[in-house]
Amino acid sequence: MSISKKIHLREDEEILEVLRRYPLTYLYTYFFGFVLMVVATFFITWLFGQGWWGMVLYGLAVFCGLYLIFQTWYFAHVNMLVVTNERVVDIARISLLDEVVSSVGFADIVDISFRKRGLFPNLFNYGDLHLQTKSNQFVLEVSKIHQPQKIVNYLMEQIDFYRDGKWDRTFDIYEVKTDDIENFPVNIHQTLLDQKKQGRRPRFSIYSGLIETGRFISKETYLITDNDVILVNKVN
Repeated sequence: MSISKKIHLREDEEILEVLRRYPLTYLYTYFFGFVLMVVATFFITWLFGQGWWGMVLYGLAVFCGLYLIFQTWYFAHVNMLVVTNERVVDIARISLLDEVVSSVGFADIVDISFRKRGLFPNLFNYGDLHLQTKSNQFVLEVSKIHQPQKIVNYLMEQIDFYRDGKWDRTFDIYEVKTDDIENFPVNIHQTLLDQKKQGRRPRFSIYSGLIETGRFISKETYLITDNDVILVNKVN
C-alpha cells in the first residue's frame, strides 16, 4: 500500500517529507545476521558430517541470519514520520499484524523538541523527536532520527506558515519585547528568567503564550510568491 493511501491523503494535501530511523542505529543487526550465516557456512563441512542434526543446525543458523536481516530492513522501512503541508503523521508498525497510524495537524502543535542522550547519539547526530499539542500531551514520539535539530527547524517553518488551518503562503512579523519573554510564567511559581538563572532551559511557546492571547499584533504580513516575497500589510 502506498503512503498516500495509508495516511488517507486529503484533497489538496501534499507529502513534503518522509523520515525514517537513522540506518546507522540498526546496522549492527545486519552485521550480526551476516556473521551468523558466515560462521554456519564456515563449519558446513563439519556440520553436514554429523548427520541430520548438523544439517538442521546449519539450516537453522542460515534461516535466523536471513530472518534477522529481513526483519530489521522491514521494520526500518515501514516505520516512518510523514510530513505533509497540513499535518504530521506517524506510522508505527508494532508487528506484522499490528500497525498504529497517528496524526496531528499543524494548528494543534505548540512545541517540538528533540533529545540526544548518550555518546553515540551526540557523536553521530541522531536523537528522539517529540511533538506536543495544545492539550500538553506528547502525541507523537519518534526515536533515533538523524539530524533532529534540522528536522525540528523544518517542522517549525511549516507550522509558522500555517494560518487558521490552511497554508495561504503568508507569514507575519511580530515585535515582542525581551522583558515579556523573560517574565513569561513557565510554571506556577517561576518565570523564564527564574529558570535561566538556575541554568535550566524550559520549553514554552511564544506564539501560544503571548501572540495568541492578543498581547501582540502583527507588524507586517508578507506573501510568498514563486519569484519574490511581497509586503501585503503593515501596521504603524
